[in-house]
Amino acid sequence: MKKWTKSLTILVVLFLIFGIFIQSVYADKEKLEKIKQAIKEKGAKWDADENSISELPDDQFKMMLGSVFPAGPPKGVKTRPLEYTAVASLDWRNINGANYVTSVKNQGQCGSCWAFGTVAAVESLYMWVNKTPVIKGRKTSVDPIDLSEQDLVSCLYGQLPTPPPDERSGCNGCSGCDPYWAYDYLKTTGVPGESCFPYAASNTSCITTCPVLVQTDGWSALTQDVVSLETAISYQPIPAGFDVFDDFRYYRSGVYQHVTGPWSGRHLICIIGWNNSPAPEGNGKNRVTPPPYFICKNSWGNSWGESGFFRIAQSEISTVVNFGARAADLNMSGETLLAPPRLTKSGVMVTLWGSIKSLY
Repeated sequence: MKKWTKSLTILVVLFLIFGIFIQSVYADKEKLEKIKQAIKEKGAKWDADENSISELPDDQFKMMLGSVFPAGPPKGVKTRPLEYTAVASLDWRNINGANYVTSVKNQGQCGSCWAFGTVAAVESLYMWVNKTPVIKGRKTSVDPIDLSEQDLVSCLYGQLPTPPPDERSGCNGCSGCDPYWAYDYLKTTGVPGESCFPYAASNTSCITTCPVLVQTDGWSALTQDVVSLETAISYQPIPAGFDVFDDFRYYRSGVYQHVTGPWSGRHLICIIGWNNSPAPEGNGKNRVTPPPYFICKNSWGNSWGESGFFRIAQSEISTVVNFGARAADLNMSGETLLAPPRLTKSGVMVTLWGSIKSLY
């Protein structure tokens, strides 16, 4: 009798678990269809689909959004004056055939996006200053530099919020951090390599014996407008934050614009380029012309989005998405203040500041 009762109990538990699973799958499918419908109704130019991030429970997804900062424009920080001449597009993955963007990483179940977005930017800056782009291999590419995000997560843990004028939120590792702490840390302390302090996706103790590989000269806050962001990106990729809504986790491809869903949290990424005059994409009835956009490197693995990257409409700067918040221009000795050259079809090299040189 006891055996029969025990078996029945196990069957009931398994049935309940299966029922919860089916209910969850159905709810997720229903949410995805609502997002697709909203994209169609609002004429947005992106595709939504299930992926490794959309399948996470809401609480686990929100845990990954660890960029914590006050609302509103930056206070108590200075900006660096930069020259600017508009060009149609720029992508740091292809500067005359050279790639200055390191591989996409995965932050896992830790709100460390603030560390990943910052490290991604400084890795690119280091490669540009030293003219050491990603090494192309027959099957895989090799990054010339791989810095430790865990160093920032562990060693900045416990920083307290500061009052105005330099108003910033605190820093609690995997529970989130104001990116300004990371920007300061790169100048005052610097960051070691991944091999010495590997990523653990947890609040481990700070290791102070690792040699510093990269240190910046400082940083400047950027105002949230297209010209300011593009100007800074023309010098090097930059870290920047934005408000994430539930539809973003379903992003697959195209140019993201928020269409539906509740606010989930704040996130830091690395902007690696832009396109002010996109060409039509797709075929037949699916052929569309996307709006002007920024190109961004995320930290959710390369199976999410466009191989770990995403594009976002420049118009999201002035919406609830608040794109470009906490954006920073990082400085490093040896930095080339003239932006990388771009080749035209006629074999003429044109810098972003308008100077022209013949290649022949």
